Amino acid sequence: MTGLAPHLPAELLAEAVDAANAINDDRWRTEALTGVAAYLPDEQRPAALGLAVSAARAVTDVSRRAAALTKLAPLLPDEKRVLTLREALAATGAVTFEDLRSGELIALAPYLSLDLLAEAVGMACDINSVGWRSRALAGLAPFLPADLVTRAWAVASMTARDAARAQALAWLAPYMPAGERPAALDQALAAAVAVADPGSKVETLAGLIPHLPDRQRIVAIRESLAAVSNFEHSPTDGGSRVEALIALIPHLPDEQRTRAVQQALTTATAIGRENGRVYRLVSLVPHLAHSMLAQALTTITATRYEQWRAQGLAAIAPHLPADLLTQAVVAATAIDDPYWQAYAFTGLAPRLPAGERAQAVATLKILTHED
Repeated sequence: MTGLAPHLPAELLAEAVDAANAINDDRWRTEALTGVAAYLPDEQRPAALGLAVSAARAVTDVSRRAAALTKLAPLLPDEKRVLTLREALAATGAVTFEDLRSGELIALAPYLSLDLLAEAVGMACDINSVGWRSRALAGLAPFLPADLVTRAWAVASMTARDAARAQALAWLAPYMPAGERPAALDQALAAAVAVADPGSKVETLAGLIPHLPDRQRIVAIRESLAAVSNFEHSPTDGGSRVEALIALIPHLPDEQRTRAVQQALTTATAIGRENGRVYRLVSLVPHLAHSMLAQALTTITATRYEQWRAQGLAAIAPHLPADLLTQAVVAATAIDDPYWQAYAFTGLAPRLPAGERAQAVATLKILTHED
């Protein structure tokens, strides 16, 4: 129903509200009412939102209740929005699982007033898992005033695990008060360089690089490339090495970028498991020049398992020039399973010239048994 709402004429929207309100499950009733309410005329919206708030408050699972109230809050008038946000934050604080609590704090952050942001920072600081605590503080940071960012920094600095501390400092440093930011970036860079695990090191440094001045950026890039080379001597698989290179590529000077892209393509092509190979190639595609795109397409086309071949062809389609698109269509046509052939053509069809697109749509109708 949420997906239908944008396409319904005004006279059917009222019926949609009634249908949504008839749903027995409180969670799904809330979601349906929220989705429809956004498209209602101004005079009809308050009543639907009132029904949605009542349904959200009735959701028994506290994490789902917090999520429902958070999604509703931006649609409400000011006074009701403040009350709903308070309820959502209180529900978030009661969530048992720390990954869910961290995620809900991040989702709430853009809508919270200063007093509620202070409460949210306190909740984030109370998370026991250093990883989820760091993520929560980082997600809150863009919305915090200087004193709360400084408080979050102090908590992150005391994190015992090196990798988690480095990542938290890297996330927070760009939001420190201007006078403290250079020292914070220095500290975050030093912490990232000291991380032993190459994957964690590259991920943290790649997040820092855009915020660093030139001198520090050179250090971060050098350390990142050295860490990538260390993958060869670690138990980490080729997929992680490709992901590390992809994180770095946008930040590298031209010559280094070309070498890194080629290294990532070579590594991705050599990954043994077909699903991992296709996934990494698709992630790399936006960075590939024509000759490299041809190599990626050839590798995807040679994938034996039709599901991965179809998913790879559909995902790579938006990036293919006309000559490679023709090769991709041939590869899709060779897929025997009707479902996965249809899947591939669904991704390819929007890129085809009008005549070929009509033929592809006709093929899709046959494959999906549509009249």
